[in-house]
Amino acid sequence: MRDLRILAQPLDGNAYHFRDATGLETDAIVELPEGRWTAVEVKLGGAEAVEAAAKVASPSEAKGRALPRRETSQRSS
Repeated sequence: MRDLRILAQPLDGNAYHFRDATGLETDAIVELPEGRWTAVEVKLGGAEAVEAAAKVASPSEAKGRALPRRETSQRSS
C-alpha cells in the first residue's frame, strides 16, 4: 500500500483499501482526482495463484459500478 501511495502522489492521486457493506473487497484502490480509478489485488504466489486471482477479479464483475466517494482525510494502511 505504501508504494502505491508513493506512486499515486505525483498524480495527486490516493490509494486506499476498499470493502463495501456486502463484503466485496479489494486490496487497494488507486484513485485520481478526475475520478479515474483502478482496483489492485495483491497475490503472492506462483502462476496458479495469479491465474486464480485473475478469474475472481474479472473486470466484467465491476463493470458499471461506481466507486463510492470518500473523504481524502480518511486513509487506511
